[in-house]
Amino acid sequence: MFIYFGERMCGKVDRVPGVCHVATRFIHIYFLPVAPVRSYLVIEGSEQKDGRFNGLKLPYRWKSVLVGYARAWVGMLVLLFGILLATSLGKVFAAWGDAGVIDAAAGAVLLGLTAAVFFAPVRWAVFAQLAFHIVTVAAWAVADATVHDAQAPARAAKEALDGLAIGTLLTNLCLAVYGLTRFADTAGEARARDLLARLGIEREEPAGPWDEGEYR
Repeated sequence: MFIYFGERMCGKVDRVPGVCHVATRFIHIYFLPVAPVRSYLVIEGSEQKDGRFNGLKLPYRWKSVLVGYARAWVGMLVLLFGILLATSLGKVFAAWGDAGVIDAAAGAVLLGLTAAVFFAPVRWAVFAQLAFHIVTVAAWAVADATVHDAQAPARAAKEALDGLAIGTLLTNLCLAVYGLTRFADTAGEARARDLLARLGIEREEPAGPWDEGEYR
């Protein structure tokens, strides 16, 4: 049996835009982090495809370690439970419409919102997460009403409704946990000053937003 493993950087947190961020190198199995090796202060833009980068070694940064675990493992659960949610929704409506169309539409919407939560800037990720919660709960409510209002609901639809309820609950819980990790993306002002000091960089005054071009 072939097992793919190695080392990779995970848990990107405390970003100072255009300058640096903190991340942790993990031993991974199939890209899922298993054990942390060391945390680093990474110079932004220095990362190479072979895993090399410019930066400084740091003691373990437990925020980075926890975020590394959470984003990988919880993110995987979001995708698995999301598949259960979308397929169950299609099965519920299979007796009353085109399940293929429902699966495709539901999958596209949920996948788009999930991608936004994972990768969009935090301000947009928050709205995408709220939209995901609203859409999935509304879909469950409509499916539940459709099944119970039917004169002779299909047995398969009733069973699929149970799967939809479980999928909706677990997907939303996991996505909520993942969403919380996004608030660790950017360093606060005090943390940013500490990281910049380690690099020998001073921030120009007066104090303001931590944007690119404000350092010397």
